[in-house]
Amino acid sequence: MTAADLIARAGDARREGRMMEAAALYGQAADLARAAADPVLLAHALRHQGEILSLAGEAAAAEAPLVEALEIVRSLAGVEPLDLANAVRPLGILRARAGHASARALLAEARDLYARAGVDAGVSEMDGRLADLA
Repeated sequence: MTAADLIARAGDARREGRMMEAAALYGQAADLARAAADPVLLAHALRHQGEILSLAGEAAAAEAPLVEALEIVRSLAGVEPLDLANAVRPLGILRARAGHASARALLAEARDLYARAGVDAGVSEMDGRLADLA
């Protein structure tokens, strides 16, 4: 099974509400993507794994994959604003829930990136989350 196959299975599990199974599948996909030296697929799998763990209340477990995903995306040449926004957003949300000082900067960055990408829903979400921090 390939990393892409595992990501597809993880997406199905997520849509069906099997969140911890989805997180595990994304973790397996990340392992395969790392072994294949595929940074785009690795970042994708890690971001989704971290986001699911965060949503499941597993903040401590979510932090590392979200940080690594963001580091990878930031290192990619020619990354699109939407791709970067999608990597910044979940880490900003996680840190906002924890009251971490970096949350505001991350959410503001995601907001600006969504604006550059023309994604009004992302801008609105980040505006709301920033207002919640005030």
